[in-house]
Amino acid sequence: ANARSPRVRVAMAPQSMQCRLCLGLALSLPWSGASTSSTMTSIQEGMSGLPSVLDALDMAKTLGVSNATIQAAKASANVKAASDLSLLTEVTRLAGSTSSSLPGGFRDAIFEEQPGDDTKNRIQKAIAEGRHAGLPEGEIQAAIAAIRAHVNDTIASLAASTGSRSLERMRHLAMTIDLGSAFGVDRQVLAKGTAAYEAQLQGNFTAGDVSFVIFAVSRAEQAHAKVPASIALWPKAAAAAANAAKSESPTAYRSWVAAVRDAKAAGLPETADVTTCRSRAQAHLAAELAASAQAPGQPDQRLLRLLDTVADVEAAGLSGATVAEARNATKALASEEVAAVLASNLTAPVGRIVNAFELAGRACVEDLGARKAELAKQLSSRLSGAVSALRAARTAQTLEGLGEAVHFGQKLKQNRTELEAAARVYEAELQSCLVAADVDCVANAVEFAVFAQARVPKQAEGWRVAAKMLADVSRLPSGTASEYDAVMRAVSLARAGGLPENATRLPAVRARAQALTASRIDRALAANDTDSALLALTTAAEAGIPETQLAGVRGKVQASIAAELSAASVVELATTRDAANIVTAADKARRVGLPAATIAAARAEAEARYGKRLTAAREALAASKGVSPKALESFALLADLGRKLAHNKTQMALAARTFEAVLPQEGAATAGDMPLIEAAVSLRDMVRAQLPQRFIQWFVLAQRIRTALPTASSDKSAPEVRSIIEAANGAAMPDTDELVVLKERARANAAFRLVTTVSGSGAASMASAVDVAVRAGVSETKLATASAVTEAFFV
Repeated sequence: ANARSPRVRVAMAPQSMQCRLCLGLALSLPWSGASTSSTMTSIQEGMSGLPSVLDALDMAKTLGVSNATIQAAKASANVKAASDLSLLTEVTRLAGSTSSSLPGGFRDAIFEEQPGDDTKNRIQKAIAEGRHAGLPEGEIQAAIAAIRAHVNDTIASLAASTGSRSLERMRHLAMTIDLGSAFGVDRQVLAKGTAAYEAQLQGNFTAGDVSFVIFAVSRAEQAHAKVPASIALWPKAAAAAANAAKSESPTAYRSWVAAVRDAKAAGLPETADVTTCRSRAQAHLAAELAASAQAPGQPDQRLLRLLDTVADVEAAGLSGATVAEARNATKALASEEVAAVLASNLTAPVGRIVNAFELAGRACVEDLGARKAELAKQLSSRLSGAVSALRAARTAQTLEGLGEAVHFGQKLKQNRTELEAAARVYEAELQSCLVAADVDCVANAVEFAVFAQARVPKQAEGWRVAAKMLADVSRLPSGTASEYDAVMRAVSLARAGGLPENATRLPAVRARAQALTASRIDRALAANDTDSALLALTTAAEAGIPETQLAGVRGKVQASIAAELSAASVVELATTRDAANIVTAADKARRVGLPAATIAAARAEAEARYGKRLTAAREALAASKGVSPKALESFALLADLGRKLAHNKTQMALAARTFEAVLPQEGAATAGDMPLIEAAVSLRDMVRAQLPQRFIQWFVLAQRIRTALPTASSDKSAPEVRSIIEAANGAAMPDTDELVVLKERARANAAFRLVTTVSGSGAASMASAVDVAVRAGVSETKLATASAVTEAFFV
């Protein structure tokens, strides 16, 4: 009775007690002037217990905890327990009363402080938990009605207030409107509050009002208010100016310029941050102007830097003598650069020429048109000279000269007709090279065709690639690690590209490839490596080495592979390697060109041996009683050899049916059959057997059970254990020893959790409820009843 603390600990109380006390606390039950923060802490403590009680009951039912234990727990937490209901109804009635005689008065206590950012969410959570646990809807609606009444009064008070603009008033008004919208307050009332909020967003604002406007705009959505376009961008522009003003480094000049530009576009008054950015941008331009005449580097680079700075400053709306001086300086620099590139008579790099005229255009040089005409005249002269030189002598130099001349014209965007005519001349010369079967001429022409914008036939490109590879290989020393691969690739490219036989270097490289192939095959056969020998032979044939030059080495490879095939056909097939050997040997024999009859005879002998062995194993398995998992595995491994050997399909199907037949019937399987069923499921792909889907489910569940057993008694594993047991029951899985142990551990853990959850702390929560009732003035008769219930709960 003398306690002053407002905290009500209801974490594990019965559901009706929890929800009433939580809802009362969400509405700030006014014990001795308790603050909103301490009240909200109590709400969180009270609501945390609900899910644990409900979850514990649900888990106990699922895992088969005894009905007596569950009913005892339910009796302790019953939402309709008469004594609990009587006591807590009195507490709730007192909490919902509007009588000013209560401590603090309920109406004042709902928001004894102004609402916080999470007020709405906390009240909604308390109401949702109350409904979930069965709190009477009448009590919930009474609480909501009190909230609505408070919102009505608050909006009326705030809307009627006058005076200077206040951030606190705008915050309070926005949050109250948002709360009223969530709890169904009359739209006209909300509209009145929104109108009052919008009225504060009208008027002529100055730099001193920027902070108020930014705050009001940020809360406008919460107040359902429309923001005038004239101030809508103020927050973003002001934030950009503030961030830009923080840096004094010259590297931040673009952010200064952007801040001034954005502030102007948003209509933001001249704040201190905007003024700072403006002065720094102008100072930076002056520094750039002073440095442009002395800065190192190419003239076009210095000009570009100064032009960019002037453009940025002008875009921000800055002006003055410094800006005008900088603009005149750019014109002078640009004019000097254009004169320099024209004086070079197209010997300057094309990039510099292009940049000079582009920058002169940006700098607004007056006589730029006349200078472009002079450039066009120089280019035309160069094109005509290059065409004449190529027609006079088709060399690498003349091809390159015309290509570069056209490239200059393309980059400088000169007369398109003249450039296209030059490109057609280039293409005609390239075609002449092809007709003459001049590989070197074609290679040079293709190399420079990209500059001349000329079309290149596919054949010409193939010749160029092959010729380049032949040249590279010719320079490659003998005996290097990459010699064989490089030489074979060169010969292959020559064949694929259709290179003429008289092409420079081709005969010598082909002879080199033949010698390397013969040497490689001899080394492979000496090491009994028929795979490498066959690969070398195949590579040589695909590269285009004539068969007449390969006949000798092919005979050696054929003899070696024939011996390998004969040895593989008489081996008793006992392992996967044995089956793979006969299949691989037959494939190599086919590729090397051995007679088909020889290959077929070897395979037939191997399959006959395997067929006898499979038949004997199948008959033994079918006749056996009480097949073990080990025997089933041996049969599956043998069947897998037949699959790799592509054995007779009928025999393989019989093996699969035998495998299926030794398993128990789906409806008659017991826990003792599980080892055999698990083995069958893991081996089914080897035999291509079709097993019942339920057997596969049992196999998966058995793996999950073994994984879960070590931690089955922990609360953390409870959801996974529950899922396994539900799945096992649904699949009618036999009660294996492991499953029985898992169920027993789960039931023990669930019963313990239920008892500790409901009984372990529920009594303390009820005692707290009685303490609350004492301080609320509940009658002594009802307090005596509640005390008796609490004592019984402890027992």
